[in-house]
Amino acid sequence: MRCTIEDGLYATLTAMPGRRRIGGHEALLFLGDLRQHLTIVSLDEHEYFRMAETCSDAGLAGGAIYDAIIGHCALKANAQFLYTWNTRDFLRLPSRIAGLVRTPEF
Repeated sequence: MRCTIEDGLYATLTAMPGRRRIGGHEALLFLGDLRQHLTIVSLDEHEYFRMAETCSDAGLAGGAIYDAIIGHCALKANAQFLYTWNTRDFLRLPSRIAGLVRTPEF
């Protein structure tokens, strides 16, 4: 199984509430544009399993797994920060990830 940031982004874009929701075709176009400007980071099968073990140890389940995938991809990429408007959910992740979390300032 291979999971990527793209999986979580696609799921988020197509599940947004109300007018913010983006259809599947538009989400794919957006992801295609992002791929031209960003480096895609994914977890291999071993990294994914270790991420799942970490989630299990922390008592995380369900949708928190998507946040954990993003967090572990940020660690793999040696990111300095992980920007999200959803800080509450990301701050419950292991401290190595929670320490990266910032709210965007626009």
